[in-house]
Amino acid sequence: MINEFFEVIPLTNIDLKTSMERYISIVHESGDRRMERMLDKFHDGLIRIGIDHVKTGHMLSDMELARHHGVPAPLLDFSWSPYIALFFAFNRVRKNENSVLYVLNINQLGKQWAKENSIDPNDPSLSKSYNEFTDPNDDLLKSELPEDTLRILPYPSENSPRMHHQMGVFLYNTLDYEKRSVKDLEEYFEQQEEGFDSCSLPNKTTPTMKKILIPHNLIKDVLSHLELMNINGATLMRNADGVADNIRNDYNYNRKFFLRSSD
Repeated sequence: MINEFFEVIPLTNIDLKTSMERYISIVHESGDRRMERMLDKFHDGLIRIGIDHVKTGHMLSDMELARHHGVPAPLLDFSWSPYIALFFAFNRVRKNENSVLYVLNINQLGKQWAKENSIDPNDPSLSKSYNEFTDPNDDLLKSELPEDTLRILPYPSENSPRMHHQMGVFLYNTLDYEKRSVKDLEEYFEQQEEGFDSCSLPNKTTPTMKKILIPHNLIKDVLSHLELMNINGATLMRNADGVADNIRNDYNYNRKFFLRSSD
């Protein structure tokens, strides 16, 4: 079971929407400058309140940092670690709900994307498209946002220390759902084939996505075990908000932490 997690990317979120999708429509046209304008405003706003901030000039690097402070972006946060994903599935929740853990198989997703961009499953271009999906070159998001595109971004930039602490990975998504006759990203995953023959790509009949519903009545056991692994808000967030998360979680689900010794 553990080996499977190294092959997939778990995501904790109630639905598969980028923060940009939650606020504005997805970029479907080349030359769309909305993200660039938001990054400019983020930079100017920090300078106005006295926070040193230097733009890197690389859109993805600037977008990663802004995204982790709440600026909408066409990115979904993932983690290579199922344990870190579990923490975010249970952090800041109460026992009267459920969390959803999405597990994505990179190989299957990359194969599907390659197939969409090639006519012949045995054509050499299929392998090239697959490699571009799973490990895109640095120029992909350097100065603009490609439209109708899906990409795994496996390596966070040096300007995203929180992503490194969280073993983070981004999924870039500007898919045109209407063009593909699906309502959202989850339906796009669900409609993909579980395997197809190809001499140039690995063949496995496993689903692209697994959706696991986790009841919140497990929260006490999960958080206490993760704490033993040093996985908590403080170690993952590296700021005061993360420490406050630890206190809330301990107070609600590990009350003995607050009891004074009678000795």
